[in-house]
Amino acid sequence: MCSEKELKGKFSRLFIFGSIFLSILSIIINLIFKLELIINLKWLIIIFSSLIVLIYDSFLMYFLYFVVIILLFIPIGFIDSGGNLAISISYIYMLLFLITYLFEKKAKCCLISCIFIATSIIINIHLFHSNIFRIYHKNLKSYDTIFQIFLVLIFNCFLLNLFYNIYKKNQILLKKSNEQLTTFAMYDSLTNVYNRRAFDDRLLSLLKSKEHLYDDIWLILIDIDDFKLINDKCGHDEGDRIIKTISNTINTYLGNYSFVARWGGDEFAIITNLPYVKLHRKVDLLFNRVLSLIRNDNEKVTISCGITKLLPEDKINSIFIRADKLLYKAKKLGKNRYIFD
Repeated sequence: MCSEKELKGKFSRLFIFGSIFLSILSIIINLIFKLELIINLKWLIIIFSSLIVLIYDSFLMYFLYFVVIILLFIPIGFIDSGGNLAISISYIYMLLFLITYLFEKKAKCCLISCIFIATSIIINIHLFHSNIFRIYHKNLKSYDTIFQIFLVLIFNCFLLNLFYNIYKKNQILLKKSNEQLTTFAMYDSLTNVYNRRAFDDRLLSLLKSKEHLYDDIWLILIDIDDFKLINDKCGHDEGDRIIKTISNTINTYLGNYSFVARWGGDEFAIITNLPYVKLHRKVDLLFNRVLSLIRNDNEKVTISCGITKLLPEDKINSIFIRADKLLYKAKKLGKNRYIFD
């Protein structure tokens, strides 16, 4: 995804190359129509200035480049075109569009002030000094107007289309980046189940919507028994493997019916609206499956579980206090068991 600075750099360089192309094309047309060579002076100034900017490629050079175009090219061009306001206005419009986007704060204000100065010069020349206009044949002046405006319109359309395409591409990339950030913010990186933050948001939303008043909703806390011992004896890699395996097992037996999250290091929290009988059966299957897991020291893995039903008057704290007490009771009674309230 392009940054704002990179995007502005692309537009600046595009404008420079476009100016060179427009200048060369204008010189060729002027030569074809056998106009005075002095008319090409302004185009040669643009080409020379553009090459200097491309060589040095600095903010100051771009700023000075726009100053030269506004205060020299626009007034001289107005005189050379025989006082053609339509051409001058079309160039001023293009410059305003570019200045508004490419520059900020003081630089933008300064360049817009230059445009006002150039416009004042043009109006003054138009009203009081029309004798300095170059004289062209009427048809030639019309052809020049059509040619210049046509070129500027094409250039503006190209700039706007490029801007839209880059903007659209950036929006798509931004959307993907936001989706990735949402994933990082809501999911646990080790197990790919929801994290504690996402779980808290879901439980809070559930309580606010009062779903638990119309349906049986359960909070399940699951803790891996003796997990510190597993880490100390078998290593942290084995501990991570066991957490991921138990997470996958929970998802297998409860994931389709529940909101599963990794609550802490070795603890999982689950919200489900399964009926009591079906939930009992699913938890039974889960415990039996976990019992078949073998650590790298050939010892079995077990879990303990506390399960509580959400009550009408419940808040987040009261729910977790009950579930935690049930989990503690399961641990105290010998672990490897689940207890409903």
